[in-house]
Amino acid sequence: MTTEKSLSSLELVSRVDSWPYFSRDAEAYRKQMKNYYYFMIEGFEKPFGYAYSDFVKETTWSSVWSLDHEKRILKLHSPNDFEQRTQHSVIWCRK
Repeated sequence: MTTEKSLSSLELVSRVDSWPYFSRDAEAYRKQMKNYYYFMIEGFEKPFGYAYSDFVKETTWSSVWSLDHEKRILKLHSPNDFEQRTQHSVIWCRK
């Protein structure tokens, strides 16, 4: 039997979250991000996530994607209507 106290969800996340957030350590964040591309979606200002550099470089991207290697941005260009978006999704998933 353990005598260690139970952790709240927030305490548990704080203990295991090793991502170097910019607000905590800007230099560690910059160093970590050299290995990642920002995953952006056209029409949105903030990233939806990150893609590892090796994955980005080894993947053949269809015409709905653009890459900016200098800024390390992987951007999805979304067609304007539902039918076009669905068709692009089906084509991309079959590859």
